[in-house]
Amino acid sequence: MITPGEKTTVTYPFVMHEGMGGPHLFEITLKTDSQEAPSVVLRLKAYAGG
Repeated sequence: MITPGEKTTVTYPFVMHEGMGGPHLFEITLKTDSQEAPSVVLRLKAYAGG
């Protein structure tokens, strides 16, 4: 559990395959115990070479 004001690192492995050049958007949903915000969505943009 992460308390308010505390920091942590989230690791989420994903694979970009050959031929997937350009930007790609990913969303990771984290559940919380807050009634006001029961989840938080992290939006990531990854770039694949090639």
